[in-house]
Amino acid sequence: MSGASAPGPRSPAVRQAFEVLDVLGESPEGLRLNEILHRVDLPKTTAHRLLRTLVDVGAVVHRAGAGTYRIGPGMAAYSRTAEDTGLLGAFHSLAERLRGGLGEPVRLGVLTGTDVTFIAQVGEPARTRRSPAHASATGRALLAFGGADERAAALAPHHGTEAETLRAQLAEIRVRGYAVERRAGHGWCLAAPVLGRRGRGLAAISACTAGDAPHERADELVGGAAEMTRRL
Repeated sequence: MSGASAPGPRSPAVRQAFEVLDVLGESPEGLRLNEILHRVDLPKTTAHRLLRTLVDVGAVVHRAGAGTYRIGPGMAAYSRTAEDTGLLGAFHSLAERLRGGLGEPVRLGVLTGTDVTFIAQVGEPARTRRSPAHASATGRALLAFGGADERAAALAPHHGTEAETLRAQLAEIRVRGYAVERRAGHGWCLAAPVLGRRGRGLAAISACTAGDAPHERADELVGGAAEMTRRL
């Protein structure tokens, strides 16, 4: 494919968004809005609007407590190589073996805002699917081992008993080391976190089974997630 520039009008907003992403890509620990403004030639209102949009689509994560923005793991959904994180390479290097051992399709999910996005799968047609993080084993594994700000954002729409139940589930997942949920029809889904620095969840691998003893299948999945963690 030619690298020549195509004729026609351009979108300044797209170029500006990539300027912001470039700056954040150079600062993995995240930047405050005023720090971003020191590095890009944009009005404050424009930069703030771009950041809100990038957060909405999962390209950027906003840590409200720290007031910082950083590149979101959801960016891996747009790159089959995921060179920045190595997630896809590590996943594909062991997913076939995991699938063979479990006898079920295996998927890789990342947290994008308050949703989970499945960015790779082995054993079923390739597709990217996004759903609320609290509503799946994969999402709950990510929330349990994610940051406090991410948990707070996911819990914000829930109140009373519902919120307390979800908090208790996340605490149990942190102790057990993996998440499990009953499927609507029959069987179970399991998810184990892939950890990054300071033990925070970068991604989660998951598999569903039609059996009646899901915890007996957990060791292999947890072992696969631990192997991915070591490879990153």
